[in-house]
Amino acid sequence: MPNWKKLIVSGSDANLNSLDITANNTIGGLLKVADGSNSAPSITFTDDTDTGIYRSADNSFNITVGGVNKFVVNSSGITSGGNVYSGCLLYTSPSPRD
Repeated sequence: MPNWKKLIVSGSDANLNSLDITANNTIGGLLKVADGSNSAPSITFTDDTDTGIYRSADNSFNITVGGVNKFVVNSSGITSGGNVYSGCLLYTSPSPRD
């Protein structure tokens, strides 16, 4: 990929299918990504493409690990393993110690 200093994409027909950025950057505005899925989350990692964040429904996002949904975050709270946690801190085992 060329050593670009600045990339500007604008307009209603501006589509960018892939962008590889290897330096620290700031986005000054909205970052919109595709919805994604359990097995192909829209926010993921280079060497672990089935782990990340995706959108499963309106006003909801999910965290998937190894292609398996682990958490759903929505207006009801956080759902994990069929349990809904609302208005509290969520700890996984082992429990935190004071």
